[in-house]
This record gives sequence, C-alpha cells and structure tokens, in this order.
Amino acid sequence: MTGVATQQLKTTPKIALNLQAAVQKAQQEHEEQAQKQQAQNLAAQAETKAPTTEPLPDQAFDQKAAQAVWASYLGQNDQQSWIFGSFFRNFKVSIENQTDLILLTDTDNPTLREEFDQQIKERFAIFARDRLQNQQIQVFLKAENSQTKPQVGETDTSDNPKKVFTNEEKFNYLEQHYPQLSELRKRFNLDIE
Repeated sequence: MTGVATQQLKTTPKIALNLQAAVQKAQQEHEEQAQKQQAQNLAAQAETKAPTTEPLPDQAFDQKAAQAVWASYLGQNDQQSWIFGSFFRNFKVSIENQTDLILLTDTDNPTLREEFDQQIKERFAIFARDRLQNQQIQVFLKAENSQTKPQVGETDTSDNPKKVFTNEEKFNYLEQHYPQLSELRKRFNLDIE
C-alpha cells in the first residue's frame, strides 16, 4: 500500500472494517464456489462410472491370516470391555471348507455359546469378511474336545450312563477315577456314610 492509503486507514477505521468485511465475504464466496465445483466434479465422475455387475472375487486366506484377524478383532473390542477379551482370548481359529472360520474353545459351555451367538458371531463374521476380503466367510464355535466328560454323579462305564445317588455309589465312582482314595480310606479308617 502506498503512504496515502495507509494514512487513510489510520484516520478512518470504518473504511478498514468495511475492507476487512469485504475480504472475508470474498473468501467465503470463493470457498462456497470451490465446494460447489467439487460436488459437480464428484457427480460427473459418478455418472461416467458404469456400475459393476460382477462382485469382486473372494480372496483366499490361510490359518495365519485368520488368527491375525481374530487377534485384531479382540484387540479392537478389548478396549471397549476387558471382560470381553478375558473370555474369548484363548480361542484358536481353524479353517474348514476354505470359508468357514471355526473358533475352537476347550470346553462346551452353554453360557459361553449363547454369549458368542448373541454378541460375537455376526459382528466377527462381518469384520472377517472385510479384513480377509471374502464375502463367503461363515463363523462357528466348536469345542475342541467333542467327547463330553462325565458329569459328577454319572458313571461312564456303559453306553447308558447311570446316575449315582448313594454315598457308596459316589465313593465308587470317585474311586474309579482316583484309585488313591481307597488307600486313604484304609489308612485313616474312614467309613462311607
């Protein structure tokens, strides 16, 4: 600016305020114009792109990638709930039929299965499909030991398990699994009541 213009600005603050308002208005109009232009460009690009009728091919994945996706899912949800990670951290991931992710647990717990079905199954399936780029992925929960252990009070000596009710039956059942009980019973002269 020249010296005359500077002197006029000092002497008349109203002119300076008007000038500043005009500059701000011009900047705002320029930004609005740029946003409109950007919106028009995006609309033009969308019109010129032909929609693809074929879905992208599903990517193959391996055990290591599946386990990494499970760990990532746990890490993401661990931040929301520390209880979440403690229950499901020890699950191992297995792959069957190239698209089925099987989460293996060491016990067949009905409460855990219900929690899995309600809270995790679908969310993890969506997460895994996205991360592994395979829309065919299905998620299942399976106990590693498919054989169920006999419950306390049941005998497993026959195909038709018998419930044990009396103290003697209970002791005999435990003695089958822990032979040292017989020796302790004799040593301490214990009776079965």
